[in-house]
Amino acid sequence: MADLLVAALFLERSEAIVAHGLLESEGVYAVMPDFNVMSVEPGFAFTQGGFRLLVRADEVDRARAILRDAQVASAEAGNVAE
Repeated sequence: MADLLVAALFLERSEAIVAHGLLESEGVYAVMPDFNVMSVEPGFAFTQGGFRLLVRADEVDRARAILRDAQVASAEAGNVAE
């Protein structure tokens, strides 16, 4: 199996779920290996550095670009507080 790298970290469970779904919808293989453990206890994600969203090493740049573009598009639509 290809090496996996961290594409993004999320402190909020809901943001991690949306980002994972976005990458999968774009054809990027993505996993969150700590998701179930981190979801059990509120605040645990913060102490562990966040939910890790991992992708294949050869797709990490594309994944980060997809996530960055989605964040910019959301901000431009007025959906993100500045």
